[in-house]
Amino acid sequence: MSHHFDRGHQIPYDGICGPMKQLMEQNAQAFRQISTNLSTYKFQDNIGLFCRTKHNLNSILNDMRRVPGIMSQMPPLPVTIDEDLASSILPNRT
Repeated sequence: MSHHFDRGHQIPYDGICGPMKQLMEQNAQAFRQISTNLSTYKFQDNIGLFCRTKHNLNSILNDMRRVPGIMSQMPPLPVTIDEDLASSILPNRT
């Protein structure tokens, strides 16, 4: 199976709808900024970015569960977010 990639972000976008693709691109951009912040010791600047990516990931997963067909049948991801830990570290921003 061939995947088409967004050359600027390297995200495969076959079969991904507009809003879901936009959330994935926002997360890719946020993760790049998080990496930059870590390398420049701007750790505090990452809190809002982590909140946004967590919210985006939850939105993507919820959207996938509602889509008929193969996307709703996808098995759970092998890694989960520790909601208690995330809530204790990250402020509740949406």
